Amino acid sequence: MGRCMGKIVGIKGEIIKVSGIKKPRIYDTVIIKENILGEIIRIVGNDVIIQVFGATEGLSIGDEVKSLNKPLTVELGPGIVGNVFDGIQNPLHYYAKEGIFITQRMFEKLDKKRRWEFVPLLKKGEKVEGNDKIGFVFENENFKHFILVPPNIKGKVKEIYEGKFTLEDVVCFLETKNGEVSLFMYHEWPIREPRPFKNKVNIKKPIITGQRVIDTFFPIELGGSACIAGGFGSGKTVLQQSFTKWVNADVKIFLGCGERGNEMADLYSTITALKVRGRSIINNCVLIINTSNMSMIAREAGVYTAITIGEYFRDMGYNVMVMADSLSRWAEALREVSGILEELPAEEGYPPYLTTRISEFLERSGAVELKNGFGSLTIIASVSPPAGDFSEPVTQATVKAVGTGLFLNSELAYRRFYPAIDLDLSFSNYFDDVKEWYKRIRKDWDAIVEEAKRILEIDKEIELLKSAIGFEALSPEQKLYSLIARIIKDGFLRQNAFSSDYYCKPEKSAKILSIIIKFYERSKSL
Repeated sequence: MGRCMGKIVGIKGEIIKVSGIKKPRIYDTVIIKENILGEIIRIVGNDVIIQVFGATEGLSIGDEVKSLNKPLTVELGPGIVGNVFDGIQNPLHYYAKEGIFITQRMFEKLDKKRRWEFVPLLKKGEKVEGNDKIGFVFENENFKHFILVPPNIKGKVKEIYEGKFTLEDVVCFLETKNGEVSLFMYHEWPIREPRPFKNKVNIKKPIITGQRVIDTFFPIELGGSACIAGGFGSGKTVLQQSFTKWVNADVKIFLGCGERGNEMADLYSTITALKVRGRSIINNCVLIINTSNMSMIAREAGVYTAITIGEYFRDMGYNVMVMADSLSRWAEALREVSGILEELPAEEGYPPYLTTRISEFLERSGAVELKNGFGSLTIIASVSPPAGDFSEPVTQATVKAVGTGLFLNSELAYRRFYPAIDLDLSFSNYFDDVKEWYKRIRKDWDAIVEEAKRILEIDKEIELLKSAIGFEALSPEQKLYSLIARIIKDGFLRQNAFSSDYYCKPEKSAKILSIIIKFYERSKSL
């Protein structure tokens, strides 16, 4: 048995214990019985603990395990956009060809046989470094996929070619201080290691969701992070799917992490059929799907797969949005693994490192400086607190790490008031950053927003008074506040995702709100 080979000595759920692997490293990947992928997560003496990305049924003591001596990676290149992957980047359409059940078989992450028309952007003798563009291919009629120099490589172009190539054909040779390096149209990158960048920048532009209440009261900055927190039936999934369809991002990555399979199937069928200005939405989307009945361990890895793919497109200079639905299911996977490993539990049984893991994920958002411009990665994650309890650990850890928090109110949802965003609990730390951008649309934008907030705040006190003494007993001024607040709620904040009002441009939002405020000011003077 070679230095890379070991044998199973223990099995517990989706965790196995292996003995015999020489010089193991944390997060190295392994192959179990030729077709099952795993990852080393702990080293105990001469043994290693491995989490398995798949079912462990059929494994037995003594089965061989081979270390690949490299971390879990994703393949980054043409063929990602418009595709549907599982948590470790297996293309799900390959499984569909074999039957309705997902097997243990592993497939090529990207199609190595397809030929792409490569157009070079560099000439012989030019100097390049990591993340520089050497050329591009068109993945579809809408999306230009730039081919990047892998990070941490620097050199001079020795040869570069033009024409149709597969992903495994050499398209460029570089002269580096360590010798000649061949460049392909794809490269691999470890999912748990953030891709390097020069500097993070604050571009002070909002990401436009088309939801009036969010874009106006709780804006999200390009390169920022946000969370949507709400109990069962409060409208999280519909809101996130609206973002996936309509947000003004160049690339949209939807991560279905432990959610229901029928919801993911509905999202996929909607996105593939939907067109905006004659262009199919799927042509700039990537779906990472790990439903609740799929591997718990792959669910944990899927979060890092999605964010690594997002960083790759960010480095091309695109504005990327990653939608994660939901972090609560990811946290449950962490809790399950922690329980199997018999780690000391923290609050509600979650591992002590829960806050660190969530923060590490959300901190990978941001706008970064590139050679010619910038690229941004915005993360919008949902959490599903049991019984709508926002004090539970996952919600609290997420809220501490994001710039915008959108809390959904179940009572509003039961009254069919959507999006059911609680104006009292929700917040945005980006309001001042994006204020100047909105003022280009309307100079008094911040003034009318603050006035609307003031009216809604006063109306809360009037509602308490009205429930005690009745509407007719209110003063004329109080009646006016109550009327204007109702107009703001029903005419501005409420928005039906399944009607022609599904999307509202910032210009239109500013106009609607200014008309309401002008009506209030005119009425007040009577």
